[in-house]
Amino acid sequence: MPVGFSSPARNLFLLGSTGAQVVSNFFESISKASTTDGVFIPDEIRYIDSNQKYALAGSAEDSNSKGFGWLERQDYNLETGSLTTDYTVRIESPQAGVNTTLRAMELDSNENLIVVGFSGTVPWIAKYSNDGVLDWQSTTASANVRYLGVTSDSNSNYYVCGRTSLTASDTQAFVEKFDNNGNPSW
Repeated sequence: MPVGFSSPARNLFLLGSTGAQVVSNFFESISKASTTDGVFIPDEIRYIDSNQKYALAGSAEDSNSKGFGWLERQDYNLETGSLTTDYTVRIESPQAGVNTTLRAMELDSNENLIVVGFSGTVPWIAKYSNDGVLDWQSTTASANVRYLGVTSDSNSNYYVCGRTSLTASDTQAFVEKFDNNGNPSW
């Protein structure tokens, strides 16, 4: 779906305020007065060629300031002005008071969504089918590391990169590999 500069889609994710209680973007408005969720921050977007839809991901906080990640697949019809959301997924820690942050998203060669982030001090990688269903979630349980990026190869291996969360002078970068079933390789 090519979009020109004169179309509304040119401002796809520029957030704007329409008042003290409402934030709007290209797809929809989020009213703080009518939702239990507080702050939504879109971090990633991918265009899916085969179905001409968008995969979006980011982090958010609920009204109790508990952080969670979210991802969804959407389509916007420029001619009718209608939004279609195929699925919305909320990713959060099962432990009370533990924040979850989604840091990166990638589409693999089969258009599955691969997302990475961390819950508290535990890094994680998750694979969602192109229908938004969780296929697997994994971690190496490495101490004091954060997964900050992800990519895949044509053999459905997944590579996460990140850094340790030690002091600024002790921070170390790393790469970890996961196979197509979420098993850590190295």
